Amino acid sequence: MDYSTLLTSIIGSGAGTTIVGLLFKKKFDRELEFQKAFLQRTSKVHEKQVDLLAKIYHHLWEAHAYLLLMSASAHFAHEKTEEYPGKFGEAIVAARDALFGGRLLIPSALADRCEDFFKKMFEGQLQLGFAQSPMVQDGTQRKDFWDKAQRIAFEEVPALLKTIESEARVVIHGG
Repeated sequence: MDYSTLLTSIIGSGAGTTIVGLLFKKKFDRELEFQKAFLQRTSKVHEKQVDLLAKIYHHLWEAHAYLLLMSASAHFAHEKTEEYPGKFGEAIVAARDALFGGRLLIPSALADRCEDFFKKMFEGQLQLGFAQSPMVQDGTQRKDFWDKAQRIAFEEVPALLKTIESEARVVIHGG
């Protein structure tokens, strides 16, 4: 056997293997960069989702707290009940603005639950308005409005908040 042929075969085989290896490495490196970029984008989106959901939930909870205070049957002597409707409105507007500003970042089912929350809060506020309106003269009718407002504030809205919290936890924690 000729040593030059053997040497050429070994060198050629090694060079061929090296070239093929480099081509595969280039392909895998490129795919790895695409995967890294995808994971980085996904991480940034998830971070924004977490921030958005925390902000929305905070404002929803705050609005609910003011609805509870407005619909309470009794108040403390030095309680400033006249401030509650304004603070309620501020919390609702802040929650609405946060939701509308980031609606595309959260699952549509969760956004729909937030919409249900807003509708229920509006209904509760409306019932309170009727209960406190001087136009409603009938005491029984006024009591019915008040009872409906309390049922919304103390039963229906907390159930919605719990659903929103559960769905948000799935988005945040992935399970």
